[in-house]
Amino acid sequence: MDERLESSRDVQLQRSLSRIAIIASLVVIRSWNQFLRYSTLQVYHCAIVNVHALPALGPDQANIE
Repeated sequence: MDERLESSRDVQLQRSLSRIAIIASLVVIRSWNQFLRYSTLQVYHCAIVNVHALPALGPDQANIE
């Protein structure tokens, strides 16, 4: 009886640990995706701002002779 109870507890513990591991990996993956998305948006934003700023600079403002 005790062996069955222990094996049942082991199975429950294993399932709980598996669920925790799956949830933790999903959280890590989601956080990583959000970080990459934010980084990519920052790069695009920086590039777009720089591209739009270039035409605004005329030869006088850019010190081009």
